[in-house]
Amino acid sequence: MEFLSQPHPMKMDGDIAVNWNSFKDNFETYALATGCANKEKAVCAAAFLHCMGQEARDVLKTLEVSTEDKKDKEKIIRKLDAYFIPQRNKTVERHKFNSRIQIMGELFDSFLADLRKLVVNCDYGNLKDDLIADRIVCGIVDNRVKDRLLRETDLTLKTAIEICKAAELTEVHIKNLEENSTQVGEIKKIHQSSRNSSSDTNTRGKNNNKNDNRKQGSRSTGGWKQNKEEKTCKRCGYKHEKKCPAYGQICKKCEKPNHFARCCRSNDKSIHGIEQKVDEDNKEKDDGNEVVLYSLTRNSLTGNDWYQELYLININKTIKFKLDTGAHINVIPEYMFKMFKIDQYLEDCKFIVKNYGGATLKVKGSCILTVELNSKRYKIKFIVIETNNKTEPLLGIATKSFNTDIKQYFIEHYCKTIAGM
Repeated sequence: MEFLSQPHPMKMDGDIAVNWNSFKDNFETYALATGCANKEKAVCAAAFLHCMGQEARDVLKTLEVSTEDKKDKEKIIRKLDAYFIPQRNKTVERHKFNSRIQIMGELFDSFLADLRKLVVNCDYGNLKDDLIADRIVCGIVDNRVKDRLLRETDLTLKTAIEICKAAELTEVHIKNLEENSTQVGEIKKIHQSSRNSSSDTNTRGKNNNKNDNRKQGSRSTGGWKQNKEEKTCKRCGYKHEKKCPAYGQICKKCEKPNHFARCCRSNDKSIHGIEQKVDEDNKEKDDGNEVVLYSLTRNSLTGNDWYQELYLININKTIKFKLDTGAHINVIPEYMFKMFKIDQYLEDCKFIVKNYGGATLKVKGSCILTVELNSKRYKIKFIVIETNNKTEPLLGIATKSFNTDIKQYFIEHYCKTIAGM
């Protein structure tokens, strides 16, 4: 295993303590895989010093380590531990742990892993598992799951994890069933439409003469008299003779029954529309000046939203994004940007974010994040907006940040669902 590439040098910016612990773990794995751990202490220490990088070696020189101590890896680590890892404030660490809640769109496994990491520095002892279970109950975003957890008289961490994971899997299963039923309904509509078209074609020729006579008579009276037309339905936005297709459906905007979101008249305060000011230097330039999105808040009644999990390289986490097939931007709420400590500088951008009520929401800036999808990595531009903690991150599939590969992936996985809208 000598051919393995050595670990990257230690990063000297950002969270130094985290970087130092990460480098130590990477080196231990490398030393074990290459057999370096079984060699003489001086050889292993020299390999450690070589891999840590010049900046870390310069720090070591200031710590007055003797020549003999530099031949012992463990003594080098103890010296640098004292320098890189500050004394932990137990009160602050417990505050971080007890303030952690699940972010809208965050997977439960990611939420649990972060709780396990935060509790390490809290010094809770044997109470650690019980307090993690309590934090799950307080911080879980799904109220139905929270009610289920509260009904347990003797809740353990194992039981809490099983309930939350089962609920997450059930939600995915229900979504797949709804997509299948939507596809079946769409096929029926297509067949019905084709039959209606053929019957209309047969009767159109018979009625041409009658229509011509009526038009001639209308001209002589000083105007065109049109036949009786079907009016556009105020509940669904379409013309129809029989039962309205919106009857029995739940509006995705106001969550009230018997109308579609396109015809909703309520004054929703969640984010629905985005207007973009475009100049010639804007890389995300579009032909139009307005981009329309679905609400960024979760539809708790129907659950008919589409989501895609993306692994964010910058924060080493998997996040669930809501998909909008027509949007030309990608959105990350500011609270999520701060919660995950995304180490990216925010640049100025030209977007103005508005809701259906016309209120303008504050845009904090934009950033480029590296994501992984289907074992490939992509750099995607995100807009950071200031909003409430119920807002979900959004992927606009029509944005130019997506290249051909990632657009094709979404087309192959969601085109059937989109056709059933």
